[in-house]
Amino acid sequence: MPRRPRPEAQVTSCAPRAVHPDRRRWPGTARRAAVVSAEAGWGHVDSLLPCASIASARRVESLSGGAPRWVSAQAHNRPGPLRLVATLLFAVALPLLAVTTGIRVLFSLPQVYDYSVTRYDAPAITGIPESELKRANRELARYFTDDRPLLELEVTDAQGQRGPLFTPEETAHLADVKALLRRLYAVHLGLLAYVLVYVVAVYVWAREGSLRELAHAVLWSAGATYAALAALVALAIGGFEAFWERLHTLLFRNDLWRLDPARHRLIQMFPEDFWFQMVVLVVVGTLALVSLLALLAIGYLWLGHRQEPWTAAVVPGPRPSPPPLPPGQMREGAPHHSP
Repeated sequence: MPRRPRPEAQVTSCAPRAVHPDRRRWPGTARRAAVVSAEAGWGHVDSLLPCASIASARRVESLSGGAPRWVSAQAHNRPGPLRLVATLLFAVALPLLAVTTGIRVLFSLPQVYDYSVTRYDAPAITGIPESELKRANRELARYFTDDRPLLELEVTDAQGQRGPLFTPEETAHLADVKALLRRLYAVHLGLLAYVLVYVVAVYVWAREGSLRELAHAVLWSAGATYAALAALVALAIGGFEAFWERLHTLLFRNDLWRLDPARHRLIQMFPEDFWFQMVVLVVVGTLALVSLLALLAIGYLWLGHRQEPWTAAVVPGPRPSPPPLPPGQMREGAPHHSP
């Protein structure tokens, strides 16, 4: 329990003792100091002023004759509605950032495409050598990040004949996929920017929140992520084919994604089983990242568990009565009545 100051003590500077050992800050843009003078019902209160304003702190009288008391800094500095909304958006943005990061990484790696070609024996099904298909995979990964409107890709088959790898329908569908990925990448950058700005603005620059509050926000975000992914897994287990079809119906406005495995090489190179594994990989990666952040938050809360910082503040209370005066002595400032 922090030692209470003597009634006659008055703290009027940003001394290190005004800051909790875990270096948490009270709300505001500067380090705070509790400034209290225990005069009868009066007190300098700086719980709402930065240190630079201590010199100009006003003498505030409690409406009900308050006296200095010790109150919890966490209870004394509750976040406002804007902070609550910003924290809620942070809790939602964190798992979405993990999901979009996983999708972006998978679509950017040609090795992921090569895995599908090798795992599902695409050279035997398509009649195109594996070296040509892997070269096409690198062009496909590059296409999703460059400015080409359409992918014009030619390969040489096993008979030595050269021709386009994909049909016009497949090429148009790849253009739709590219447009969708562009929007997803923009959302990913927006989520990343918001998370960084929120952490820096609230917890580093303005110091309006403590690391404990950030840890609690991460835990709430992790709980929401687990619930959302559990619902997604339940839908996928109920029938991935139906789930995959509903997802395509939601994301695309045409039927170009309905490919025939007998003649379309895109579905031969990347069958539905491959996409099931990719969905599982994104889910597992999201769970791993969110769980790591949750473990870090729990570790901080457990290892850094200390008593809440306390600060002096004027709270409503009974006005202290002045000490009795000797008989015949009149209090200074009292009106004088002549007999």
